[in-house]
Amino acid sequence: MRVLMAPRPPVYSDLIKNGVFLSGAIDMGGAERWQDELIKIMEPVVPPSTLVLNPRRDDWDDTWVQSMSDWRFAQQVRWELQSIAQSALVLVCLPEHSKAPITLLELGLMTSRSIEEPYRGVAVYCHPGFYRAGNVAAVCEFGGFKQVSSLSELATFACRGMNEGWQQSYDQV
Repeated sequence: MRVLMAPRPPVYSDLIKNGVFLSGAIDMGGAERWQDELIKIMEPVVPPSTLVLNPRRDDWDDTWVQSMSDWRFAQQVRWELQSIAQSALVLVCLPEHSKAPITLLELGLMTSRSIEEPYRGVAVYCHPGFYRAGNVAAVCEFGGFKQVSSLSELATFACRGMNEGWQQSYDQV
C-alpha cells in the first residue's frame, strides 16, 4: 500500500483501479487525525497496489486565502476534487466533535455523481453524535452509499473493494 499526501500529484490512471480517497473531517487541522488510524488499520489488509490519497497536509497554513486566487489553496482544492472523481473508492469519516463542512460538500458532490451513473464505491462512518448525522444518513441512503459503524469497517470496505470490486464490498460489509 502506498500513501500519497496532498499536494503530491498521483498518476491518475492508477486511481481508477487502485485509488482510495480519504474524505473526512480535517477542520483546518483541528480535527482528530483519524486518517493516521485508518491507514494503520488498512495497511495489513489491502493489496500492495492500493494507493491511499490523504488530503491532510502537515504544511497546511490557515493564513491561506480561501480563494482560488491563492495558488496554494487552489492546488489543494483541485487535488481533492480530482482525486475524489478518479478514485475507485472513497472512505468518509465524520467524527463526533467535528464540523467538516468541506466533507459535507464532497458528500453532496458524490451524491450528484451517483445520480448520473451508478457509483457506490463510497463508505461513510458518521459518529452518531455528529451534529448532522441524520442529514448524512439521508444523503447516504439517497446516494446509495454504504454506512458503517467504525473505522475498522471502513478498512474492511476498502479491503473488499480493492480485492473483489466495490459492488461485492458494498454488499458484504
